[in-house]
Amino acid sequence: MKSLSVRNWWRGRDSARRQSAIVVAVTLFWAASLLAAPAKQASSEQARGRAPETARGTLHRPLAPSEQPSPDELKALEAAEASAAASGPGAKVIKIAKNELGHHEGAGNCTKYGAWFGDHCAEWCDMFISWVFHEAGYLEAIGGKHANVDDHIAWFKKHKRFHDKPCLGCVVFLDWNHNGEPNHVGIVRSFTSARVHTIEGNAGNQSNMVSPVSYARSDHRILGYGDPDWAACPSGSVYTTCHCGSHSSGCRPQNMSPANFCGC
Repeated sequence: MKSLSVRNWWRGRDSARRQSAIVVAVTLFWAASLLAAPAKQASSEQARGRAPETARGTLHRPLAPSEQPSPDELKALEAAEASAAASGPGAKVIKIAKNELGHHEGAGNCTKYGAWFGDHCAEWCDMFISWVFHEAGYLEAIGGKHANVDDHIAWFKKHKRFHDKPCLGCVVFLDWNHNGEPNHVGIVRSFTSARVHTIEGNAGNQSNMVSPVSYARSDHRILGYGDPDWAACPSGSVYTTCHCGSHSSGCRPQNMSPANFCGC
């Protein structure tokens, strides 16, 4: 009887050990899952070309040698733009974007474009686009403020303004991670039957800056072009075509006469 009692005691002790081992194993598995979740999420965001901290905009875009216009090319481009004497909203957007060429970001991605947007030190290629259109008075033409490239391309598609051909002042969407998704944007500055010239924020090899970029029209990384709705005006204003005066056509405050707006 004494021997049987010892065996029962030992079996009970083994059962308790097994239960403790199961509890420990489950606890360790749960803890490991919690630790792996953020890393998995960050990896997913990076694969989509986003900064995992904010899931907005894109990572810095380095430029290949073929994408960097030479000084002679830039000089010829400037001369062509000057001789064309282009006018209209697209030309106004391009002029403001050109004035930003060479502007560098500060430490930690911080830029004036991010400060204006409300996300000072985030990846900023699309915030740069929004800032330029805002400065030109045409923010509504691209659907308002944007920092997330996926959301921005979705706006153009929703409004049936996403095309496969460029236009002056168009927003070009790029897939430079080769994953079929947009992860960078620029403004179309000029184009020919063979090439597209853009101005892009958060691009360049020396530092993250506003840079001139050039692509072949057939470049497979170009997903398409967002055609701004130049006639889109914010509440309280109306689009007015100027046929006289010095002011370009644009959104006129409803309480202002067309003559005063156009400067006739």
